[in-house]
Amino acid sequence: MFFRRDAIILMSGPAFPKGGKNMAKKDNKHSKLAMNDRMLIQACIAKGESAASIAKRIGFSASTVYREIERGSQIRNPGAGKRPKVGRLGICNFCGKRSYCRLEKRFYDYESADAEAGRRRRESRSGTRVSAGGVAKLDSLSQQIRDTGSIHHVFIANKWAGEICCERTLRRLVYSGALSVKPHELRRYVRFKRDLPKAPKAKKIVIRDVRALVGRTHGDFLDYTAANKRAIITQYDSVVGKRDDKMAILTITFPRFNLQIGRLVKKGDPSSAKRAIVAVMSKLIAAGFPNAFEACLCDNGTEFATFYEIEGYAKSAGATKCRAFCARPYRSNDKAECERNHGFVRYVFPKGKSLDGLTQEDVDGAFDNINSLVRAGKGDRTPSEAAERAFGKAFPEALGIKKIDKRKVRLAPLI
Repeated sequence: MFFRRDAIILMSGPAFPKGGKNMAKKDNKHSKLAMNDRMLIQACIAKGESAASIAKRIGFSASTVYREIERGSQIRNPGAGKRPKVGRLGICNFCGKRSYCRLEKRFYDYESADAEAGRRRRESRSGTRVSAGGVAKLDSLSQQIRDTGSIHHVFIANKWAGEICCERTLRRLVYSGALSVKPHELRRYVRFKRDLPKAPKAKKIVIRDVRALVGRTHGDFLDYTAANKRAIITQYDSVVGKRDDKMAILTITFPRFNLQIGRLVKKGDPSSAKRAIVAVMSKLIAAGFPNAFEACLCDNGTEFATFYEIEGYAKSAGATKCRAFCARPYRSNDKAECERNHGFVRYVFPKGKSLDGLTQEDVDGAFDNINSLVRAGKGDRTPSEAAERAFGKAFPEALGIKKIDKRKVRLAPLI
């Protein structure tokens, strides 16, 4: 899903503290802004924060923030007239007049800025430092390379080549076509499969309002769990079948116990996923566990585009603490326990098989078997037993988990 600049949603809720353990200024002078930092910059711009405030959040200097906005922003209608200053940083992303303003406008988008930064890095490192004269001199070795088929042999036999470059650079010059000898003329080159370069994968975070990222990034999650070590963590993800399916399985994982439950939801539908989560919340809160959803971490699937709204639902249902956080894009290790447990889920619901014919009873039965599987990491207890030992029988019962005789556990394909 993409972020629409015209989709403005007013955020409500408690203010989030600035800074944190991992938000301190970075000591490594070679550190550079990551995509997460750029996402946070855009979110803070939308909330009207200053460069100093943004710098404190991401752990860089204010001058770095100014340079990033200057280099990463895009100008529209250049030369059309000096635009009035918009906000503290002069970015027009959320200006109410942007749709009809004919003056010069400046927009900042984290995806475009990250792609531009990657292009600058690649260009600065492309090419070779060998002079044109050196390349011409090395080209005299082309015939020897053809005759022997070994770059290493030719490099060792001609000592003067080492004064111009190393063997690896000579090999790169051959592979890049800078010399008259071509890669296919090397005897061993064609023996190995060489994949063609692929276009870089687009990196997008699925969220309805980018301002919701402020205080909800993975770095904020690490800060919160480090300060609240006894907090109950829940991880959210989804399991899909075929590409054209209408249904998917929402998984809610309690990593402390390796306990995982599944709920059938409409594939890619944020409201369906939110209703399923709120229903589980309500049952646990009613059973006497108001802090069961203190730290909630979701991935960047379409169904979690409005995940941050569960904070308000949890508060209205009686939860004393509930914080929503987003994992980093394409970093499944942020939810390692959830992803690992999906391996067992795939025993029952293999990839490529449709989930549309399933019922909630089928899903419940599958997860009952998964939660009755003995785990060595839990002292040879099952996830159900680990949760029951920590919170009593009321906890798994509120989640609707049934114990299966260990001798009758079955993780065979259901579809």
